Amino acid sequence: MGPALGARRGGRERDAAVIRPRRLSVQLILWFTAIALVPLSIVTISAYLASKSALQDQVTTGLYAIARRQADQLATYVREREQNVATLSRAPGTIDALDDLGRAFAEGARPDQAPDMLGRQYRPFLSYYQAAFGYDDLALVLPDGRVVFSAQGRVPAGASLRADPHRRTALGLTFDRIRTLLDIDISDFAPSGEGDVAAYLGAPVLGRNRFLGVVVVRLNTDEIRKILSDHTGLGETGETLLNRRIDDNAVITVPLRRGPDAPFTRRVPLGSSFGLPEQRSVQGSRGEGDAIDYQNRPVLAVWRYVPALGAGLVVKIDTDEAYAPIRHLTLLAIVLAGTTVALVVVAARSLAGSIARPVVALTDATSRIAEGDLTRRVEVAATNEIGQ
Repeated sequence: MGPALGARRGGRERDAAVIRPRRLSVQLILWFTAIALVPLSIVTISAYLASKSALQDQVTTGLYAIARRQADQLATYVREREQNVATLSRAPGTIDALDDLGRAFAEGARPDQAPDMLGRQYRPFLSYYQAAFGYDDLALVLPDGRVVFSAQGRVPAGASLRADPHRRTALGLTFDRIRTLLDIDISDFAPSGEGDVAAYLGAPVLGRNRFLGVVVVRLNTDEIRKILSDHTGLGETGETLLNRRIDDNAVITVPLRRGPDAPFTRRVPLGSSFGLPEQRSVQGSRGEGDAIDYQNRPVLAVWRYVPALGAGLVVKIDTDEAYAPIRHLTLLAIVLAGTTVALVVVAARSLAGSIARPVVALTDATSRIAEGDLTRRVEVAATNEIGQ
């Protein structure tokens, strides 16, 4: 029984000797892989975060440049029109026209006689001015609110801007502010009764040491649309929005790049969880960052308030497009990491084998010598400490 027990014990020891090196090989492979992956992961994550931050800064800087350029263009557009209308209000032809018409009406002339009176002397000058500077219309209004001239006839002669239905319109409100403050004023852009968007700009006409009336022009919004529809630098999904606060809503006042919505039909309730750039722009704030737009899409946006128009400006681009280079970088990092892991595993298996095979041979020889086989020799080709 003793020899049999010894044989079984010797067999178990030989089996253990064979198992240990295999476990050692696995441990070496795991350790080498971990040693390679930890710094690789740190470098990859750091590079990803740094690249994303740099790309976000680059895109945001570009959006800021676009917003600043368009805001400056809008301000320049308004300033040039204000200077133009101020010049018109001081023109002798404008002063004479309002003075003559005012005296004629005071003497009992009928409103329908105004076109005939103007036609003899002033209509050519005023109509030329309206057409030359691209205004949709040009009107002269007496201090009591009566319209005495309209180049395109959008407001009939004799209509009163201080009575319904014109009193609460953009034209009526603009006239009232000019009449009260005796200063240049511009209305908000708003839907007109003709199915388009209109804005009015006017100035008081002072002459003969008194207030003679108001000259008002209806601005052509095509120029503003042209400024805002310039999508240079905005890729396939970027756009510029001009927003107004109406009641408790941020209302988009320009056509959308994507979608059929007409101006003034898309509204974002203030305080809602989407359309944050639009909301903040009409509240007078200025900022940038990742946000959810009016379509519930994640975007990278910048926003600011444009005092010249009393509106908020938003320049934005979808994050999918803005961060597309980051996705390519991430895919490349995954491919490189996978290739590195494969190479590390192959190298680790080779290195583990070169260490484990001599250990296996030595362990097997030791077991046989312990069993009494003193003729057993160990052939180890290694030139390191194990081979010695």
